[in-house]
Amino acid sequence: IEQSSAPFLEYPVGSMYQPHEHSIAMGRAELLELNEALKKQNGVAARVALRDLTLWPMTPEVTQEMGRVRAETEGAQRKTQWDQPPVRH
Repeated sequence: IEQSSAPFLEYPVGSMYQPHEHSIAMGRAELLELNEALKKQNGVAARVALRDLTLWPMTPEVTQEMGRVRAETEGAQRKTQWDQPPVRH
């Protein structure tokens, strides 16, 4: 979960501090919104920001980009937030 409690706002992948992270619990309204977004994709996966979540199709390119963003985000946050050693992958 990288989603903020603010609608349509997500934390960057790799964020170590997420003070207002959205709950993973989904009610009927969120499930209906998710179902409608998936139907609109018509079999072609795409990244779509919804009010309480973002759909991320996990293609090899997206996985690679997420890894890059995670490393960049973690590196920047480690310099300013905590005195922690880098994560070894």
